[in-house]
Amino acid sequence: MIREGQEVTVPAEAVLKGDLVLVRPGEKVPADGVVVEGQSSLDEALITGESLPVAKQPGAELIGGTINGRGVLRFTATRVGADTALAAADIAIAIGSGADVAKEAGDLLLLGNDLLDVVTAIGLSRATMNKIRQNLFWAFIYNSLGVPIAALGWLNPMIAGVAMALSSLSVIVNSSLLRRYRRAAQA
Repeated sequence: MIREGQEVTVPAEAVLKGDLVLVRPGEKVPADGVVVEGQSSLDEALITGESLPVAKQPGAELIGGTINGRGVLRFTATRVGADTALAAADIAIAIGSGADVAKEAGDLLLLGNDLLDVVTAIGLSRATMNKIRQNLFWAFIYNSLGVPIAALGWLNPMIAGVAMALSSLSVIVNSSLLRRYRRAAQA
């Protein structure tokens, strides 16, 4: 990066809006910005899924988190940190071999390099939400019936305590059924 006319190396999180950033071949683009000098091709697969490098020249916009290919680029940072396009995505899925900035911004990090794991992760998240809904439903039923019955004295407090423990146990058992999903997905 160029600060006060001097070339300095700073971590990605130290890049400020308006900084003139120098990106050499093989380096990560640490922020969104506009190219002011140089030509290169960037690997944007991480951002757009495009498998071929995308040519960049002066005036071109950059989504941060991409990797510079062959040329040197100088760009003015327009969005940094949590304001970048990568960080602002509704959901960001990063692959273990991807850029560090993508891994940090990702909502989901796949440890392997198989994109089919995204399908498994989405299915597991849906199954998890279903278990949460089931557990909340049964807890609501238990509390809306059991608490008034116990409060009115129609239920022995020891039985109410056992029922509460069984309610907690049922939540644990129901939640542990998610392990079956993981095993089924790995098979």
